[in-house]
Amino acid sequence: LPDGNIIANQIVTIRLSGEALKAAAQSPLLSDEDRANIRQGAKEIEVRLGANRICLSADGRHIALAMPDRTVQIIDIATGAVRRTKGAQRGVGNDLAFSPNGELLAVVEMGEYTALGVYEVSTGDRLISVLLRNQVSPRVQRLFNGEGFATIDRTGTIQVHPVFERAADLIAYLAHEFPDPLTAEQRRVYFIE
Repeated sequence: LPDGNIIANQIVTIRLSGEALKAAAQSPLLSDEDRANIRQGAKEIEVRLGANRICLSADGRHIALAMPDRTVQIIDIATGAVRRTKGAQRGVGNDLAFSPNGELLAVVEMGEYTALGVYEVSTGDRLISVLLRNQVSPRVQRLFNGEGFATIDRTGTIQVHPVFERAADLIAYLAHEFPDPLTAEQRRVYFIE
C-alpha cells in the first residue's frame, strides 16, 4: 500500500523433481518457462506460488488477486469477503485494472491465446471477453474518463476497449464517434440492426 503497510503476503516455494516434476509438467500452476525447462530435460525446478498480480481499486474498497490456478479473487477490504470471478478463465491472469469507479475489473488472461476479460466487481460476472490477437505480453490500464480500458504491449501497440456500465453511455459514445448517421454496415457491426 502507499503507506508501506502490507495487507497480505503469501508465497510458497516448492522444489519439484522425479515423478512430481513429470506430473507437474501439464499443470496450469507452472509458468510457460517452467514447462519449457521440463520439456528440455530439467531434473529439478523451484516453483514460487502466490498471486501473479495484485491490484487495489482507486476507491480503496477492493483488492483483486490473479492466482496461478487461473482464478481471480476480488476481496472486499472492509469485510474480508472473497468473491471469485465467474466464467472460465481463458488463461492465467497476467495483469489487472479496476475501472475509475471500482465497479469493473479488467483482466489480461494469457493461455492458449490472450484475451481481455471485463468483470463486474459486485457479482464477479464476466461482462465481455475480447481477444488480443496481435498484442505481445499486453498490460491493461483503465481509461480515466471511465469509458473502458486500454491494453499496451511491449512493442508499444495500444488498443482501446470501450466498456460501458450504462446503455446511455454507449449511445453517447457512438454519437460522439459517429456524428453522421450510421451506414447500414456500421449498424450491423454494432449489432444495432
